[in-house]
Amino acid sequence: MHPQELGSSSVELAAVADACLNHQQKMANYTGPLLVMHTEHDGLVDVSHGQRLFDWAAGHKKLKIFPQGNHNDIMFVNAREYFALLAEFIDSL
Repeated sequence: MHPQELGSSSVELAAVADACLNHQQKMANYTGPLLVMHTEHDGLVDVSHGQRLFDWAAGHKKLKIFPQGNHNDIMFVNAREYFALLAEFIDSL
């Protein structure tokens, strides 16, 4: 599909995409508390994505990269520490 088929130009479409999908800018503008939990060997979303979100965030933040688990079982494989971190984060709010 071409932007013209949507009644738009390439420039307009790029501007809208940037406004909606620029996660670096969104994270830089977010100053609230942030907890990022990821696994080292996530087979669906590379760990670098979680690291970048953390790096881009401006506010109070915490990052935990679990050495065990995958995208869909992070909570189960790391249950004790996962829920402890979550409780600590919620208590800090």
